[in-house]
Amino acid sequence: MTDERTRTLLGWLGKIVTVTLEQDGAECASDILRSGIVHGGADGGNRPAYLLGVARCGGSYTGKVISVMRRYAEGSDRLIVAPVGVEMYEPWIREAIAAKEATDGMRLFCLYEKSCGVIPYRVRGRRLEYLALFQSGSSTWSFPKGHMELGEDELATARREVEEEIGVRMEIPQDFRCEIFYSVHNRRSKKKVVLFAVPFDGEVTLREGEIGDAKWLPRAEIQKLFGHRELRGIFNRLERKLAEEEKRTAAK
Repeated sequence: MTDERTRTLLGWLGKIVTVTLEQDGAECASDILRSGIVHGGADGGNRPAYLLGVARCGGSYTGKVISVMRRYAEGSDRLIVAPVGVEMYEPWIREAIAAKEATDGMRLFCLYEKSCGVIPYRVRGRRLEYLALFQSGSSTWSFPKGHMELGEDELATARREVEEEIGVRMEIPQDFRCEIFYSVHNRRSKKKVVLFAVPFDGEVTLREGEIGDAKWLPRAEIQKLFGHRELRGIFNRLERKLAEEEKRTAAK
């Protein structure tokens, strides 16, 4: 359950704020990040902040809060601010912060989150089935997927997550890519999930402690389990593609 301190921090996500920057000569030699203060929040207080991606010494800068840093050990909670229009994910934000302080004992809540994975599918008889995984930590069903790590592109993340979650080294074609969007952290954050469709009918080895079960299911059952409205359109698009490929193969 989210405590009051964290709820207050989450309320900053996505807000346009002005950071009053510290004048530090040593900082000015680097363009990684700047320290400063955001004055007068909804709770009536001032907040320490980091400004990313702006090479400026002193003065002030108006940007968007793309992340909040919640301290569980020593130190202050902080806002992470970037220029409006910049979309940055946790691994990159965490690396930038590490240039200033240790990131142990803290958690980043980010305005933008991104996961990548695959939609494994197979044909049994005349029925198309999809592989769904039960995520033990969240007690939800999903396709094999996970958060991007520093230095990865979408395909690298998808390959790594598939191997970690179902024990399969999978070649991932790029001819079918789709996106799902939903909100997290009390609708304060926007999560993007990128998925590639991959034909697969092999054995899986589930990641112990994280993946509780795996089932091959038709689309109607997947849609009920997952609850994402975009899935209907994604399945329609994929099944049209497969039907067209089958016709081309039959015509040869």
